[in-house]
Amino acid sequence: MKSPWHEPIILETLKDYWDSSPTTLGVYIVMSDRPVQRIGRVDNAGILYIGKAKVLRNRLWNFWKQNHTASGFLWAHFRVAEIILDKPIHTGNDVTKYLGKLNVRYSTPISEDQLDEAERALLFTYIQYFGEAPPLNRSLLKRWEPPPPSQDREWAEKGLFEDS
Repeated sequence: MKSPWHEPIILETLKDYWDSSPTTLGVYIVMSDRPVQRIGRVDNAGILYIGKAKVLRNRLWNFWKQNHTASGFLWAHFRVAEIILDKPIHTGNDVTKYLGKLNVRYSTPISEDQLDEAERALLFTYIQYFGEAPPLNRSLLKRWEPPPPSQDREWAEKGLFEDS
C-alpha cells in the first residue's frame, strides 16, 4: 500500500471541514480517547472499528450519524454503548455526542482494486497483535485468511501503531 496515513481527526469536525474532507476511496480506524484491554494486551489507541469506504467523507459521517452498521448497533443497545464508549448513555443523543468525540485516522486515496486488501491487512494485523477484532467489527467472516503480504502488514502497522 502506498497511500499515506493522515493525522487523526475528531469525528464531529467533519461538519466544519466538509468541503475539504476526503471524498476518495480509503480505509479508516475509529479510536476512543482511552486505552482498552484486549485479550492479548492493552490497545493504547483504543481502536473500536476498522473499515473501508468508497467515499470516505460520507462513510465517516454515516458512522457518526447512525447510518452505519457498526455504530448503529450502539444506538440499538445503550448498555453496550456505555461499555464500549465508557460514557453514560441514556438516549440516542448521548450516542451521537460521544461518537462525535472519537478520533479517526485514515489513509486515502486507495485504488479500488486495493481497497479490500487494505482493510484486510489492517484487520489481520490488529487481530494478530491483540488476539481479537475491534469491538465494533462484528462481521469479519474470513477476511483475514490467508495472511496479507508482508508489505501490506507493514503498512497496516504504521496506521495502527504510529503515534498512538
